[in-house]
Amino acid sequence: MFSCFWFNDAANITISYSFSVPILETYLLIMSSLMISMFHGGVVSEYSKKYVYSALLFSLVFIYFAIDEFLNSSVNSLCSPYYASCFMLVGLHLSHVVVGSLGLIELIYFDKFELVRSKSEMIVVYWHFVDFIWLFVFSVVYIFNGNIF
Repeated sequence: MFSCFWFNDAANITISYSFSVPILETYLLIMSSLMISMFHGGVVSEYSKKYVYSALLFSLVFIYFAIDEFLNSSVNSLCSPYYASCFMLVGLHLSHVVVGSLGLIELIYFDKFELVRSKSEMIVVYWHFVDFIWLFVFSVVYIFNGNIF
């Protein structure tokens, strides 16, 4: 994240082709976090699985928009070290969202086993951490464009 500040030699062009895409991505991750919280609160309920399905759907839509954003960006990672840092930061976060989505699939698939129910807290905490980190990534890359100082 520091490299986005250090190498900020670019114009005020964000890596996204539209500012509404990162806003939508933020909404999707916040909603997925809400769904996971509702699942975690009712983990023994027979209806709690629908919250995991919803969170997984939100995460898959986030992944789609993030990949679309990478493919349709007006700049690329070769334009400057700043853009390379931003793409690396967003891409690293995207890889963690993919891993978290695999954890959500695990919660759905192995829900009937007591072992997964007892270990679901680890997946829930990981998912909240990924959402929390996105707020920093969103702030640095999209809102401030590396121009905090």
